[in-house]
Amino acid sequence: MTMRKLNELVFLILILLFTSCHNKELCPECDKETGVEIKFDWSDVSDIPDGMTVVFYNMQNELVYTFNNVSPQGQLVRIDAGLYKVVCYNNDTEYVEWSGQNNLDSLQVYTRKAESPQSSKQKAISLPDEELVESPDFLCGSLLIEKEIFAYADYMQIVMLKPEPLLDQYSYSVSNIENGQYVSKTAATLTGLSKRYYLGNPLHQNGIVSMIFGDNDLVNNKNTAIGNMLNLGYYHNPSNKNYLILYIWSPGGNIRAIFDVTDQVRKAPDPHNVHIVIDTKIIVSPPIDDNDGLDPSVDEWKDIIYDVIL
Repeated sequence: MTMRKLNELVFLILILLFTSCHNKELCPECDKETGVEIKFDWSDVSDIPDGMTVVFYNMQNELVYTFNNVSPQGQLVRIDAGLYKVVCYNNDTEYVEWSGQNNLDSLQVYTRKAESPQSSKQKAISLPDEELVESPDFLCGSLLIEKEIFAYADYMQIVMLKPEPLLDQYSYSVSNIENGQYVSKTAATLTGLSKRYYLGNPLHQNGIVSMIFGDNDLVNNKNTAIGNMLNLGYYHNPSNKNYLILYIWSPGGNIRAIFDVTDQVRKAPDPHNVHIVIDTKIIVSPPIDDNDGLDPSVDEWKDIIYDVIL
């Protein structure tokens, strides 16, 4: 090869190298994100939330994108082309916290600790030593197992998510309360519930808690105590028990009535909508000397354990 031809070859290689580098700089959109419209199908949710969090994971369940405060009417976002698993959940909550978002396998929700309806930790019977937590807010969400986003698509790409309720609804009614007119207030807790909910794997559980019922009230001429809660489901362990503990405050003495409701929880026709029914007489003592002003310490509990017949 002559020197002239060698020089021409070197010059040609330099031109090709320069052109390829130059084209890459002039074509930054080759590696840029593409527009994607996030949309929601709310047909399974009656109470549409105010805002949603949408999270994109790669196929190894690793976090790639997080979009907070996505409008329930939908929103346009920009992401790289690729294959994703997409998760969504509402973020207009007060009592719950999310953690483990960096990996889909560890993404979980739990509720904050609560103050006990009784001011002491006295255990008059053998109950599990469980953490007491608040009932969670309404939660809805969904997991889209696989969605591929294409680069340079000549149409608007849509990620359609269909949220559904994530929590279980429990309620209770304890009827046949005698002298209910003397009751100043009631409260109730349920033991043996799941501490955490894993959005990527709802069957996985880690931890057991007791949870407080909300909206406690006396109805039917103060003959029946009622309440309800949302929760993360019961803890799936054969040795685990579910106790409904009803707290009754009255001037004549405070009562802590304990019912083993394991069968009612486990054998409910709809495991996500459980109604616990207790029809056992509970006698509330009248005030001493009919003195309505007498109010014993909340630590002074009369514990009564009942067998519940289904």
